[in-house]
Amino acid sequence: MKRYGQLPSGSKGLVRVVGGASLGPRERVVVVEVEGVRLLLGVAPGRVERLHLLSSSGEKGGQPFEKELSQAVEEQS
Repeated sequence: MKRYGQLPSGSKGLVRVVGGASLGPRERVVVVEVEGVRLLLGVAPGRVERLHLLSSSGEKGGQPFEKELSQAVEEQS
C-alpha cells in the first residue's frame, strides 16, 4: 500500500490525501486536506515541505486546483 501512495484511512481521520504525483524515483507532490484546508506538499526521503497553501475546500468562489497550481508555478518562476 505504501508503494502506491494509498494508506488506509478511517472516515474520521484528520488528514485526508486528496491526490499526488511522482516527480522522480523518490520525490512526490501530494495534496492533503486538514480540517478543510488543502496543502500542496513536497515529499522526499527524510523531508516533507509545504509548497503552497491552497484555498479551503469549503470556500465559495475558490479556484479549481489546476488554476491555483499553475499560478503557484508562475509565481516561483
